[in-house]
Amino acid sequence: EEQVREDTVRTAAGEADFLRRYLQDARESLLLLLESPGFREAFADGDRSRLEPYLRNLAARQETFGAVLALTAEGALLASSASMEELGPLPPLDGPLSPPFLGAGQQPQVAMTLPVDASGQPQGMLVGLLSLSQLSSASTPAARRFRVQVLDQRGLLVLRDSTPGVVPLSHAHLPEALREAVTAESHVVIEAFDAVDRRILGGGAGVPRMSWSVVVTQELGVAYAAITRMSAAVVGMLVFGVLLALALSQFVARDAIRRLTALREATAALAAGELDRRVE
Repeated sequence: EEQVREDTVRTAAGEADFLRRYLQDARESLLLLLESPGFREAFADGDRSRLEPYLRNLAARQETFGAVLALTAEGALLASSASMEELGPLPPLDGPLSPPFLGAGQQPQVAMTLPVDASGQPQGMLVGLLSLSQLSSASTPAARRFRVQVLDQRGLLVLRDSTPGVVPLSHAHLPEALREAVTAESHVVIEAFDAVDRRILGGGAGVPRMSWSVVVTQELGVAYAAITRMSAAVVGMLVFGVLLALALSQFVARDAIRRLTALREATAALAAGELDRRVE
């Protein structure tokens, strides 16, 4: 049972680490673009025709991004790898990761922003729009055994759900104990009832330095299936052992009775005068 609970905690922590690396890879791709002298020069000049090839190339190479944008310090669009009609209105970009939002094509996205500075003066922002649809399609080992949910702590919105048919950015329905665990950075594991009164085993883990959390859940019967199988095997072995012991005791008893009967008959024969009678 301890191993099952520890496995749940490790799974949640592993998914949180996957998300950390997923976001870190996306951020590093933006940083690499910022280090390009040609890009910085085009950004300083505000030359849209020179900026767009850089942005399109990054969006094509880094599939995690639905689009990449270059904005002025005032938030005006300089250039984009996609048309604004496809993107729709952007959310307020006041942090490294914006709250999740839906684009014009109803595609769930999160804006990852990096400031663009020159001589210590802000020039604007480089923005990568993370595709939550791409994140949801990512295959991880945990999703084969658990229901995996990635939630935004600011509104408990579902960013990823391994269960088919869950609407992106819908509100997560969690047991109260798990709901409290979502906002904690420590790893937790609990037993609770879900929305349809099934007993579940759940674990939660926060993504370090991010406003995202991971929740993994399993039905209790599935989680403890290995223990149930082991218990059934132990009971089966015990029953087999008892039956084998009974069978062996019957064999030994019959053999002892046969020998005693032969000895009694020989003793009776000797008493009757048959002195040549022998007993093996």
